[in-house]
Amino acid sequence: MPPKFEADNVTFENAAGNTGQAVAITVRSDRSVFKHCRFLGDKDTLFADYDRQHYTNSDGKLDPADESKLDTMRVQKALDDCARGQAVELAAKASGEVFLVGPGRIPSGVTLLIDRNVTLLASRDPRLYDLHPGSCGLVNEKPEGCQPVILITDAPHAAAMDDGAIDGRGGETFLPGDITWWGLADKARAGGRQ
Repeated sequence: MPPKFEADNVTFENAAGNTGQAVAITVRSDRSVFKHCRFLGDKDTLFADYDRQHYTNSDGKLDPADESKLDTMRVQKALDDCARGQAVELAAKASGEVFLVGPGRIPSGVTLLIDRNVTLLASRDPRLYDLHPGSCGLVNEKPEGCQPVILITDAPHAAAMDDGAIDGRGGETFLPGDITWWGLADKARAGGRQ
Protein backbone atom coordinates (compact mmCIF):
# COMPACT_ATOMS: atom_id res chain seq x y z
CA MET A 1 0.00 0.00 0.00
CA PRO A 2 1.23 3.51 -0.69
CA PRO A 3 1.60 6.06 2.14
CA LYS A 4 -1.68 7.72 3.16
CA PHE A 5 -3.74 4.80 1.81
CA GLU A 6 -7.48 5.30 2.51
CA ALA A 7 -10.34 2.82 2.45
CA ASP A 8 -13.97 3.74 3.14
CA ASN A 9 -16.85 1.27 3.47
CA VAL A 10 -14.78 -1.74 2.35
CA THR A 11 -14.91 -5.29 3.71
CA PHE A 12 -11.57 -7.11 3.95
CA GLU A 13 -12.20 -10.84 4.37
CA ASN A 14 -10.07 -13.90 4.91
CA ALA A 15 -12.40 -16.62 3.58
CA ALA A 16 -9.81 -19.42 3.84
CA GLY A 17 -11.47 -20.85 6.95
CA ASN A 18 -9.57 -22.58 9.74
CA THR A 19 -6.52 -23.51 7.64
CA GLY A 20 -3.69 -22.08 9.68
CA GLN A 21 -2.33 -18.57 9.52
CA ALA A 22 -3.85 -16.38 6.81
CA VAL A 23 -4.89 -12.74 7.07
CA ALA A 24 -7.52 -10.63 5.33
CA ILE A 25 -5.13 -7.66 5.15
CA THR A 26 -1.59 -6.73 6.17
CA VAL A 27 -1.07 -2.99 6.65
CA ARG A 28 2.43 -1.62 6.01
CA SER A 29 1.49 1.89 4.95
CA ASP A 30 2.21 5.01 6.96
CA ARG A 31 -0.89 7.07 7.77
CA SER A 32 -3.35 4.52 6.47
CA VAL A 33 -6.98 5.42 7.16
CA PHE A 34 -9.80 2.87 7.31
CA LYS A 35 -13.31 4.31 7.72
CA HIS A 36 -16.48 2.22 7.99
CA CYS A 37 -14.45 -0.90 7.09
CA ARG A 38 -15.07 -4.47 8.20
CA PHE A 39 -12.29 -6.99 8.81
CA LEU A 40 -13.54 -10.59 8.70
CA GLY A 41 -11.75 -13.89 9.10
CA ASP A 42 -11.51 -17.15 10.94
CA LYS A 43 -8.69 -16.09 13.24
CA ASP A 44 -5.82 -13.90 11.92
CA THR A 45 -7.84 -11.15 10.26
CA LEU A 46 -5.84 -7.91 10.44
CA PHE A 47 -2.04 -7.67 10.69
CA ALA A 48 -1.21 -4.02 11.48
CA ASP A 49 2.49 -4.57 10.87
CA TYR A 50 4.05 -1.13 11.36
CA ASP A 51 3.71 2.63 10.89
CA ARG A 52 0.75 4.80 11.84
CA GLN A 53 -2.82 3.73 11.11
CA HIS A 54 -6.27 5.15 11.84
CA TYR A 55 -9.35 2.91 12.13
CA THR A 56 -12.80 4.33 12.77
CA ASN A 57 -16.39 3.11 12.50
CA SER A 58 -17.66 6.65 12.04
CA ASP A 59 -16.46 9.71 10.18
CA GLY A 60 -13.80 10.13 12.87
CA LYS A 61 -15.46 13.20 14.35
CA LEU A 62 -17.65 13.83 17.35
CA ASP A 63 -20.01 16.72 17.78
CA PRO A 64 -17.89 19.47 19.41
CA ALA A 65 -20.23 19.45 22.43
CA ASP A 66 -19.48 15.74 22.95
CA GLU A 67 -15.69 16.20 22.89
CA SER A 68 -15.79 17.29 26.55
CA LYS A 69 -17.93 14.36 27.74
CA LEU A 70 -15.11 12.10 28.80
CA ASP A 71 -15.45 8.53 30.05
CA THR A 72 -11.90 8.52 31.47
CA MET A 73 -12.84 8.64 35.16
CA ARG A 74 -15.38 5.80 35.04
CA VAL A 75 -13.12 3.58 32.88
CA GLN A 76 -10.12 4.24 35.17
CA LYS A 77 -12.20 3.61 38.31
CA ALA A 78 -13.38 0.29 36.88
CA LEU A 79 -9.77 -0.68 36.10
CA ASP A 80 -8.53 0.37 39.55
CA ASP A 81 -11.39 -1.50 41.31
CA CYS A 82 -11.03 -4.65 39.20
CA ALA A 83 -9.76 -7.77 40.96
CA ARG A 84 -6.41 -9.07 39.74
CA GLY A 85 -6.83 -11.85 37.18
CA GLN A 86 -10.11 -10.32 35.96
CA ALA A 87 -11.07 -7.98 33.11
CA VAL A 88 -12.93 -4.73 32.62
CA GLU A 89 -15.15 -5.13 29.58
CA LEU A 90 -16.23 -2.13 27.53
CA ALA A 91 -19.44 -3.53 26.08
CA ALA A 92 -21.70 -2.20 23.36
CA LYS A 93 -25.26 -1.27 24.25
CA ALA A 94 -25.77 -0.44 20.59
CA SER A 95 -23.73 -0.73 17.40
CA GLY A 96 -20.95 1.84 17.24
CA GLU A 97 -20.58 2.45 21.00
CA VAL A 98 -17.84 5.02 21.76
CA PHE A 99 -15.88 5.58 24.97
CA LEU A 100 -14.07 8.94 24.80
CA VAL A 101 -11.00 8.98 27.05
CA GLY A 102 -7.90 10.87 28.02
CA PRO A 103 -4.84 9.08 29.39
CA GLY A 104 -5.30 6.10 31.68
CA ARG A 105 -3.33 3.17 33.04
CA ILE A 106 -4.00 -0.52 33.29
CA PRO A 107 -2.93 -1.93 36.66
CA SER A 108 -1.08 -5.16 37.26
CA GLY A 109 -3.10 -8.31 36.64
CA VAL A 110 -6.01 -6.53 34.92
CA THR A 111 -7.16 -6.78 31.31
CA LEU A 112 -9.06 -4.08 29.44
CA LEU A 113 -11.37 -5.85 26.98
CA ILE A 114 -12.94 -3.78 24.19
CA ASP A 115 -15.90 -5.60 22.66
CA ARG A 116 -16.87 -5.77 19.00
CA ASN A 117 -18.80 -2.62 17.95
CA VAL A 118 -16.99 -0.58 20.63
CA THR A 119 -14.37 2.09 19.98
CA LEU A 120 -12.07 3.48 22.66
CA LEU A 121 -11.61 6.97 21.24
CA ALA A 122 -8.75 9.23 22.41
CA SER A 123 -9.58 12.83 23.21
CA ARG A 124 -8.10 15.43 20.87
CA ASP A 125 -7.35 17.82 23.77
CA PRO A 126 -3.54 17.84 24.23
CA ARG A 127 -3.91 19.43 27.71
CA LEU A 128 -5.29 16.13 29.01
CA TYR A 129 -2.00 14.43 28.07
CA ASP A 130 0.33 17.05 29.63
CA LEU A 131 3.10 15.59 31.79
CA HIS A 132 3.80 19.18 32.89
CA PRO A 133 1.42 22.15 32.38
CA GLY A 134 1.38 23.04 28.68
CA SER A 135 3.91 20.33 27.74
CA CYS A 136 1.94 18.22 25.25
CA GLY A 137 1.22 19.12 21.63
CA LEU A 138 4.45 21.04 21.14
CA VAL A 139 7.72 20.51 19.28
CA ASN A 140 10.70 21.80 21.24
CA GLU A 141 13.95 20.59 22.79
CA LYS A 142 12.47 19.69 26.18
CA PRO A 143 11.99 16.07 27.25
CA GLU A 144 8.80 14.28 26.27
CA GLY A 145 5.71 16.12 27.37
CA CYS A 146 2.80 13.76 26.67
CA GLN A 147 1.22 10.83 28.46
CA PRO A 148 0.02 7.89 26.35
CA VAL A 149 -3.67 7.09 25.96
CA ILE A 150 -3.11 3.67 27.56
CA LEU A 151 -0.17 3.12 29.91
CA ILE A 152 0.94 -0.32 31.02
CA THR A 153 4.19 -0.07 32.95
CA ASP A 154 5.56 -2.16 35.82
CA ALA A 155 2.27 -4.07 35.60
CA PRO A 156 2.82 -7.81 35.17
CA HIS A 157 -0.07 -9.72 33.63
CA ALA A 158 -1.84 -6.55 32.45
CA ALA A 159 -3.25 -6.34 28.93
CA ALA A 160 -5.52 -4.51 26.51
CA MET A 161 -7.44 -6.69 24.06
CA ASP A 162 -10.06 -5.85 21.52
CA ASP A 163 -12.50 -7.14 18.97
CA GLY A 164 -13.50 -3.49 18.67
CA ALA A 165 -11.10 -0.60 18.07
CA ILE A 166 -8.66 1.70 19.86
CA ASP A 167 -8.57 4.94 17.88
CA GLY A 168 -5.84 7.43 18.83
CA ARG A 169 -7.20 9.88 16.22
CA GLY A 170 -3.74 10.72 14.90
CA GLY A 171 -5.20 12.22 11.74
CA GLU A 172 -7.64 14.54 13.55
CA THR A 173 -6.78 18.12 14.53
CA PHE A 174 -6.17 19.12 18.16
CA LEU A 175 -8.87 20.85 20.17
CA PRO A 176 -8.40 23.72 19.69
CA GLY A 177 -5.89 23.82 16.90
CA ASP A 178 -5.05 23.26 13.29
CA ILE A 179 -2.47 20.49 13.52
CA THR A 180 -2.84 16.72 13.89
CA TRP A 181 -0.73 14.33 16.00
CA TRP A 182 0.73 13.03 12.75
CA GLY A 183 1.53 16.58 11.61
CA LEU A 184 3.23 17.23 14.95
CA ALA A 185 5.27 14.02 14.55
CA ASP A 186 6.42 15.22 11.10
CA LYS A 187 7.60 18.50 12.64
CA ALA A 188 9.42 16.61 15.40
CA ARG A 189 11.23 14.44 12.85
CA ALA A 190 12.46 17.62 11.17
CA GLY A 191 14.00 18.75 14.48
CA GLY A 192 13.01 18.83 18.12
CA ARG A 193 10.93 16.58 20.33
CA GLN A 194 7.23 16.01 20.52
